[in-house]
Amino acid sequence: MAIGYLITTIVGAMVLLGICIFVHELGHLLGGKMVGIKAKVFSLGYGKGVFKKQIGETTYQVTLIPLGGYCQFYGED
Repeated sequence: MAIGYLITTIVGAMVLLGICIFVHELGHLLGGKMVGIKAKVFSLGYGKGVFKKQIGETTYQVTLIPLGGYCQFYGED
């Protein structure tokens, strides 16, 4: 019983952290768009994207380990 509770707690914490990261990075994306800066990549997770979708000039992607994320703007190298 205790191990099930621990696993549920860890998975729940990871889901909540993922939601917080998504909202945070979405703020970067929308803030950049509001001032005219175009995003090159919007990613949930780091590394090579598993699921990718190109919309306009921005590539939206999800990686295998979606803990973390980033929003890369044009001009950032």
